[in-house]
Amino acid sequence: MTVTNTNDSGSPAAPQAWSEKLDEPVQSILRAHGIEYRAHDRVTAHFHSVPLSAGFNKPRTNLLLRLVHPTAAYAGSRAFVDSDLVYVAGDPRIKAAMAGVLCEQNWKLLSTPRLSRTLARALAEVLDLLRSPLSKPVCEALGVVPHAAGGVEQPPLPPLLASLASQIPAEEANSAAETCFRGEQATDVAVTFTRPVEPFCSLIFAADHGMGCDHLALAAAHQLMQAGIVFRVIRLSGAAIVAGFWTQTEAEGNLRKVLAEAAVVARRHATLLILQDLDFLVKGPVGRALLSRAMDDGLRFIGVLREAAALEELKEDAGLLRRFQLVEVAPPEDVDVTTSLAHLARRSGIPVAPAALCAAVNLARKDSAAGPAGALALLGAAIAEAAWHGRPEVLPDDVFSAHQKQVRREEKRF
Repeated sequence: MTVTNTNDSGSPAAPQAWSEKLDEPVQSILRAHGIEYRAHDRVTAHFHSVPLSAGFNKPRTNLLLRLVHPTAAYAGSRAFVDSDLVYVAGDPRIKAAMAGVLCEQNWKLLSTPRLSRTLARALAEVLDLLRSPLSKPVCEALGVVPHAAGGVEQPPLPPLLASLASQIPAEEANSAAETCFRGEQATDVAVTFTRPVEPFCSLIFAADHGMGCDHLALAAAHQLMQAGIVFRVIRLSGAAIVAGFWTQTEAEGNLRKVLAEAAVVARRHATLLILQDLDFLVKGPVGRALLSRAMDDGLRFIGVLREAAALEELKEDAGLLRRFQLVEVAPPEDVDVTTSLAHLARRSGIPVAPAALCAAVNLARKDSAAGPAGALALLGAAIAEAAWHGRPEVLPDDVFSAHQKQVRREEKRF
């Protein structure tokens, strides 16, 4: 198997090595079981042909351990296994761990709490989780009880946050990454999140609608999940936080509670918050002060503005504005939109004619209100129509038909 440095896929550089090398007694156990151990660099260790319990689709897997240290808050080790490894038994802890994201070069990131910074202990924790026959001798050699033995499932969200937020499946973030108009900006947003000092919260906005701001946030989340920096992504709308209250004071009180819960979850459980519709939270001085305080307390999130005009309200609070890394999403070139449409077409399960991609781009360009994201929606509608009616291929006529239906719906609406 080819081993890749996780930094190549956008994760932050790791500025230090393992706190300890792999103990000789542990290496002796590995050799006795025919396991090859290689240190690729000072933060990456590869274990070849690690034995597994009977609940997997194959008896052995490659195991990659990597020390990730973007900031002190997220220090720890991450574990990667073969991408084709499947768990077929019923242990809920292992099922949760195997739900991690697929990464480059045939690796899958295990969705676990942050593992030990010590290589041998991190290895022991993963072996225990996977119920490897090596778990007992390695743990005995180290004289440790792995902390992963307590379980790997993410704890439930606090009640208020759970009632307002939704968890984003890894598949949704991966799909957004493939169709994102601005992959390089997604990397910038992900890197910003790992900074040791402010600003570590990005604020994404665009002058026009349909530029893919939400897609950009999800694409950045995907990179952070691939890097093993976060294991859960939740999406929360500013409108949902303040909706339903009679007075602004009540809404601000609810905001204070939500931010407090979000800060605890983010710090303890490697959870990323995508805060959409941030416009609703910066209209008054109290809301802006609450956001500043939450960020000072360590809350890291990716914010998205619905209207670029909200920046004018933010400018009234220079202290809050400097805590954000502003990320403006400009209209992409047609070639970028076409590339994103091609990704969508490949995932659709039905052949899509190249001319259909061009038709979606051209029709979306004529509709200034739809923006580039409208091209994705238009092609998606054409794919769904063609699949529903059993057509063998999506043609330009399917795209034109979907566009006409959309126009008629808009005419009836207004």
